[in-house]
Amino acid sequence: MYFVPEARSAKAPALRREVITRNKRFEPSTLVVPVGSVVVFPNQDVVLHNVFSLSAGAEFDLGLYGPSESREIQLDRPGVVRVHCNVHHSMQTDVIVVDTPFYAQLSADGTFSLRKVPAGAGTLHIWHPRAEPATSRLTLPLKRPLSLALVATKPRVPPHTNKDGESYRAALGR
Repeated sequence: MYFVPEARSAKAPALRREVITRNKRFEPSTLVVPVGSVVVFPNQDVVLHNVFSLSAGAEFDLGLYGPSESREIQLDRPGVVRVHCNVHHSMQTDVIVVDTPFYAQLSADGTFSLRKVPAGAGTLHIWHPRAEPATSRLTLPLKRPLSLALVATKPRVPPHTNKDGESYRAALGR
C-alpha cells in the first residue's frame, strides 16, 4: 500500500480528497493520503451524520450535518485514522496518512501498483482494515513479482465507542 525508502526522498504534496456519506456508508471504505492532506466528508445521504475520529493524533468531531452539507479535516500526522459516524454505529472508514510519495490505493480485487519508486532498500507496508498490518523489507528493483497474503480475520466494523467514548447502547439510554 505504501513504500518508505531508506534513502528518504521528496515528500508527496498534500491533496484534497473526498469520503462521501451515502446510504449510511462511507465511500471509499479506505483512503490513502499524504501527510497534510484535507479530507472532505460531503453528506450525499438523506439523513444527518456526525463524522468523528478518536484516533491518537487525529481526534476530531465534525458535528451533526445534513444532506448536501459538507465538513472537512486536515490530517497532519502519519498513521491510521479510524473514522466513524456518531449517529450510525456501523459506519466506518479508515484514512491511511502516509509520509512518503510512494503509495497506492488498493483496487477492488485487492491488488495495487506502485509507480516511480526509486531503486534501493526500503520497507513496503501493506494495510487492510480486516487484517493485521504487514511489512516487508525490499531492495528494488525486484527480480520477480512480489506476492503477499493478508488474512482477514477482524470484523468489518471493529468494536468502538461513540465520540464521547461511551458505548452506543449506553448513549441511547440517556
